[in-house]
Amino acid sequence: MESHWSNVPAELIHEITSYNADDIPTLRAMSLVSKMTRPFATIHLFSAIHFSCVEDFPWWLEMLNRTPALATIVTKVKFSGGCSQRSMDRLGLTSVTQLSDSSSIPVLPSLPNVTSVHLVEWRNGSTPMAMLMTQMALCPHIRELHLFRVTFYCYSELVAIIGAGGKALRSLSFNRVTLKMCYHFHFSWQSVCDSDEPDLSTLEQLSVERCSFSCTLGFQDCIGRLMKEYRPTGVRTLILGYTNEDDIQACSISDAETLLRLNAPSVVNLIMDPALDIYDSEIMRMFETLPAFQALETLTIWLHPDRMAQRLIDALKGAPNLTRLVLRMPLNDYWGYEEDREEFNRIVKKVFPWGPGQDSMKTVVLRKFPLCREIAFHLCVPRKSVIHFRRGVRRRMELQLKERLEKTRADIAAYLRIEWLDEDFRFVVYRKTNGKPLWEFNRVGRNGSRESEPETEDSDCDSESESESESEYDE
Repeated sequence: MESHWSNVPAELIHEITSYNADDIPTLRAMSLVSKMTRPFATIHLFSAIHFSCVEDFPWWLEMLNRTPALATIVTKVKFSGGCSQRSMDRLGLTSVTQLSDSSSIPVLPSLPNVTSVHLVEWRNGSTPMAMLMTQMALCPHIRELHLFRVTFYCYSELVAIIGAGGKALRSLSFNRVTLKMCYHFHFSWQSVCDSDEPDLSTLEQLSVERCSFSCTLGFQDCIGRLMKEYRPTGVRTLILGYTNEDDIQACSISDAETLLRLNAPSVVNLIMDPALDIYDSEIMRMFETLPAFQALETLTIWLHPDRMAQRLIDALKGAPNLTRLVLRMPLNDYWGYEEDREEFNRIVKKVFPWGPGQDSMKTVVLRKFPLCREIAFHLCVPRKSVIHFRRGVRRRMELQLKERLEKTRADIAAYLRIEWLDEDFRFVVYRKTNGKPLWEFNRVGRNGSRESEPETEDSDCDSESESESESEYDE
């Protein structure tokens, strides 16, 4: 029997599969329903692959033997040193061999079209280091290299991994990366000696977030050292992030200063959390000594109740071409949206009025950035939060922010933009009918049981004009 899909134009099938790119069950169904839809669904199903245990390699090789073209479809690959319960369930196994514990190095066919490599949960050493170097060599055209929860035991390991990223890196990120020396650790230097020198001449984006380096052994400035030795000249986006979790700091004051000073002439988009784990006076001194950011167009700063954002902006020498100021308000959703509302209330009340005197926020911002045309507030909420599923709650929070700005005579209504993001700072798209996001509600309550999706309330279905006429918000 002829499939109905045989009459559907290929361009339309492409649009349908692209729209469902993150919906794995739908893509699987489309790969089985028709010969017409199968190749389009396969592209999205296998564009990103994840190796989390040794048992994944023969499984992947078996699929390649059946469909060799899969090797050319992959554009993103992740290598995880640890294996989750979910991976074991997927393979139908009760135990697996983690990549970081493997005594041998699995061999794979080349992945010629991979441009993005993610290394996750690795504690490097002789075998893990050699494995990573071997697997990265399979990807000759890496453009993005992302390190998450990776531990290095010497600076040379870090240099070797960056060198294995090739000579065309566009984006490099360090997230919760740790560098520490272990004197009882026996490391084979052969893999390092055989590795290429890092080439950062094409680097456009650099991100350093939630990293920890051993200060007692002199490695606290290793990212700055890396940038000095293999100096990039065209970084356009620089991200310096921070968290106070487990006393991890973004980077040392010396690292931050080095990265900012080296990239000041080229950076167009600067994203920074000013709440570094250092004294306020050190931050102010650092920014007062930096050159002006002549190319900077967008500055993104985290808003904290301590008003550090205001002091940081005041300390900047200048950004004559800046047109957009973004103020991020993080809501962590530790216990529920009520606590997030309280944290939101605290930030709004503490940071406004913006300036210390009688000048409006508009006056203060334009005095520093005369070409600024937009002041955006990014409300960053985890995807599991109830807030994403309650349009009425979001509207009341937006109204509260607007009323606080009006009460403190900020005078930025013509510049104001309010946007909602998730915990990875991706913009959230909500359905117009009920104001809910495109993903399913997945939240575990305090008692360990899974919560049901919040019911749609009348305020979630109100039109924009109706919501704007509402003048009350929850206290």
